[in-house]
Amino acid sequence: MSQLYFCIDFANPGQVIAGLGLFELASQLQPTVEGRFNFDNRTFALTDAGSLDPSMLLKQLCQSPLDEDQAQKGVLLLGGPFNLRLDWWQGRDEDESVPKTWAGRQDVCRVARAAQYALRRLMNKPGFLPERLFTYSHPLIDSGSRKEKLVAPFYFDAFVSRIHSRDVGFSLDQHDIKVEPSPATELLCLIGLQRFRPRLANGQYVYCLWDRPLGTVVASAVFNACLELPDGGRCFGFVLRYRDEQRRYKAFGYAMEQSKSRGGVQI
Repeated sequence: MSQLYFCIDFANPGQVIAGLGLFELASQLQPTVEGRFNFDNRTFALTDAGSLDPSMLLKQLCQSPLDEDQAQKGVLLLGGPFNLRLDWWQGRDEDESVPKTWAGRQDVCRVARAAQYALRRLMNKPGFLPERLFTYSHPLIDSGSRKEKLVAPFYFDAFVSRIHSRDVGFSLDQHDIKVEPSPATELLCLIGLQRFRPRLANGQYVYCLWDRPLGTVVASAVFNACLELPDGGRCFGFVLRYRDEQRRYKAFGYAMEQSKSRGGVQI
């Protein structure tokens, strides 16, 4: 199969970056793979994908070991066949250029594993379609807990971010309340942010999309507006929403499309 495609809501930054997380994983297995957004049918496509199969790619993600680095607390290691180190959130909590949504005490590895486990459950359901990967929701469950305790997501999925204290009157993180995010969005966005990070500008996180096939290195520069396409592509901006009155917990909000990017190096 030479091309894979996935339905994407361009205004949902979590979905967009999750799609780029798939791009990152595919590039580890097929170095020639390139990615592009199709603005007409609202999809993200992986081209020159060789023999990569979407179901097999997701199965490998679900089976890949996910552990905390013993040498550095808080750093995640995604094992073979991908062998990725995930540490983009490391640093000071007050660094606003890093779109971190969780509190310092949240166990990142536990949440990532819960999303991995939920994704595996979804894939085993009849009628599962890989191209609609980001539309499926499922509660995140601690697979290591005997009682299958619910786990709060990272809140990368903007669809879920609408459910917070201003809607229900209190913080869901402090109560055992069922929230069903997209496990694929939560896990793959965590992976995608390692390379594809939106740029903080004027209080918003800005990201740009492209409609020509690009490799991961050039694509990441276009995504955060360091490189500008001749037609400018399409750019979006979003803010982190607070999920409680004390402003301790955040979530990705929906993005608004902006004017074409300027200031980057044109290619």
